[in-house]
Amino acid sequence: MKFKVSYQILTFDAYSALFDVHGSLEPAVRFVFGERVNASRFAREWRSNQLEYAQLSNSLGQGHLSFWGITSSALNYTAALHRLKLSFDLS
Repeated sequence: MKFKVSYQILTFDAYSALFDVHGSLEPAVRFVFGERVNASRFAREWRSNQLEYAQLSNSLGQGHLSFWGITSSALNYTAALHRLKLSFDLS
């Protein structure tokens, strides 16, 4: 039995495949939050949330969300998970 599959969305994360995002992000997280947070875990969660937001945005078909909007939302959510207050806004 053959199945025909029709794809409407294809997502590729160039940053994880081509760039070491965490290697540059972790020191920045450490600088901003110090010892209040595990920088490696925070960076992984932030990036994961960022990708989830982008995938949801793309799959819902409700218009384009900016990179900064998605990044800011993911950062705010990740900070809230770690009970951290941000003194800045990316938007």
